[in-house]
Amino acid sequence: MNDEIRKARTEARFWSKVDVRSENECWLWQGGKNQGGYGVIGVDSKNMLAHRYSWQLHYGPIPDDPSTYHGTCILHDCDVRACVNPAHLFLGTHEDNMNEMAYKGRASAIKQRKLTDEQVNEIKTLLSSRRRPSLRKIAAQFGVSHNAIWFIDQEITWRE
Repeated sequence: MNDEIRKARTEARFWSKVDVRSENECWLWQGGKNQGGYGVIGVDSKNMLAHRYSWQLHYGPIPDDPSTYHGTCILHDCDVRACVNPAHLFLGTHEDNMNEMAYKGRASAIKQRKLTDEQVNEIKTLLSSRRRPSLRKIAAQFGVSHNAIWFIDQEITWRE
C-alpha cells in the first residue's frame, strides 16, 4: 500500500476516535488507552501516544532532542491525559514535564532517572542485536524494571 493511502487511513482512524468539541474544550480520545490514561493509536505497525500523533498531524514532526533519551515531550496545558486538542498541547523536555507535575502537585518528588544516556544507547544496541536477550535479562543487567526496557524498545517516552 502506498504511503499516502496508509497515512490517510491512519488519519481517518484517528479522527474516528476523537470527540471533537469547541476550540477551547478538550478533544477526548475515545479509543484505547495505556495504563497511564493516555490515548494510543497504531501508526506504521507501532503504538504511538495519540496526543503525539495529534501534534504531528497539526504541527509537523516532533523535533528530536538528542541531548536526552526521553526525547522531546508533548505536554498538556489542560492536564487531561486523554486530550488530543492541538491547542492544548505544547513542546517541552522531560524536565519541563517533571517540574510542571511537581508545581501542579501531581508528583510529590521528582525522581532521578536510573539510566544514563550511555546505558540507554547500550540497551538499544542489545535490543537491535541478532542474538537479542530478553527484556527481563536486560532489565536485570541494568537494575531497572522490565517496563523501562520495554519503553526503550518501543521508543515511547514514559511519564509524558
